[in-house]
Amino acid sequence: IDVATARGGDWDRLDALLLAQGVTAWCPTLVTAPLDAYAAPLARIAAAAARPGRHPEILGAHLEGPFLGTRPGAHRVDHIRGVDRAWLDDLPPEVAIVTVAVECEHADQAWAWARERGVVGSVGHSGADADATRIAFERGASMVTHLFNAMSGLDHRRPGVAAAALLDPRI
Repeated sequence: IDVATARGGDWDRLDALLLAQGVTAWCPTLVTAPLDAYAAPLARIAAAAARPGRHPEILGAHLEGPFLGTRPGAHRVDHIRGVDRAWLDDLPPEVAIVTVAVECEHADQAWAWARERGVVGSVGHSGADADATRIAFERGASMVTHLFNAMSGLDHRRPGVAAAALLDPRI
């Protein structure tokens, strides 16, 4: 079930699947898309979070893109773009996590925005080296999205995102 298009009974099915795995709280993830494609899925996630009754708690949405870098993984590269601060400013309060690549154009604006809004700024889909990643941590990134997947790793000559994350107790 794709959370970007989930409606009605789809959320009930997701609830059942998540509960069967012991999940009691989660952040539905939206992947890279054109900027104008996020509003409707975010509204559906907000509506799903507000449903009455017992179901896994939706803590907020995770935007995994479109501000990614040189390790796009399964994301459509034609939708990857630089950070758009005005677009971030217009996001609804349901957004809880935003994944941004260190090398993404204007990434510092995303870290500042995340700090200001109380949103988790997460490094991901990045080929950055450890030094650049540490700077992102100092500027507000506080998490790494799916460690070791779609990021620079533990090369002995050029340690990357994974190495920086593992060595930083704040992350």
